This record gives sequence, structure tokens and C-alpha cells, in this order.
Amino acid sequence: MIKDYIEYISLKRKELGGHAICPFAKRFLDKTVIIESQDLEKDAIKCLESDDRPMLWMIYGCPNKFNKEWLSFFCDKHKNKAKAKDLWLIWDHPDQVNKIGSVETNNKEYGILLIQPLTELNEYSDKLKKTNYYEFWDKKYYNSIVSDRQKDNGDC
Repeated sequence: MIKDYIEYISLKRKELGGHAICPFAKRFLDKTVIIESQDLEKDAIKCLESDDRPMLWMIYGCPNKFNKEWLSFFCDKHKNKAKAKDLWLIWDHPDQVNKIGSVETNNKEYGILLIQPLTELNEYSDKLKKTNYYEFWDKKYYNSIVSDRQKDNGDC
């Protein structure tokens, strides 16, 4: 279940210096819109075109139908549209293993699209930079997530 994944990324871990994979996941759960989808593209476009601004849209569906190639293509294709609305697109998939230190961060069940307000996301990321949170990230992973996102927002 998607709730299990949210619990997983919210757990504080000694391997991460007492940080959770996503330190703000639980804090903003009431500002998160979770959508189980049969058509990720249609639902994601609806979110991108919406005037609503939850802290996160989490749209998930069948990992076979929405494989990592499809998810990556969707994010690349709609990156500029998202950026123009101050939004950030990122995806997750069971076949895309991501780690912070030795801890796997990816989910094991779904193709997931995440859509977040870019400016707010970078502000919370800046707060984490004042801790040792990012010390557990390898440079490549950090650059592919944080540096690229901030560069897209004109921060770097």
C-alpha cells in the first residue's frame, strides 16, 4: 500500500544520522494529495494545470503500465511546463533503485509521479542543508536531485 511507503520514508534511521529518508513527509501529509491512477498522464496533467497548490501531489499506478522509461519520459517532456508554474516533477519506480547511504529510498510497488511546488521544496531543502542530512547522500545522487532542481529554479 502507498501508506506503507509513506511510513517507510518517514522513519527516522540511525544509518542516516537520525533523519528520515524524507524528513517532511509526515509533517505535510495533510497537505498531500494522493491519487491512485489508471492514467498517470491524464491525472498528472490535471495537477499541472490546476490552480491548487498542495505541498505534494503523489500520483501512483501499476508499475508495469507506468514503467521507469515512461515515468522518465513524462517528467522530461513536461519539465518546462512544470517549471513555468513553479512546480517540480520527479518519479519513483520499483525498478529504479535509489539509495541514501545504504538505505534504499525507492518504493517497491508502484510507478509514482511526484509534483511539488519548486520554490517551497528548495526552501525546505535549504533548511536540511543546515543539518548533516545531505552528508549521507553520495555526490551523484545529490547532484541529480538537489543541484539539478535548484539549478532549474535559478538558485545555482
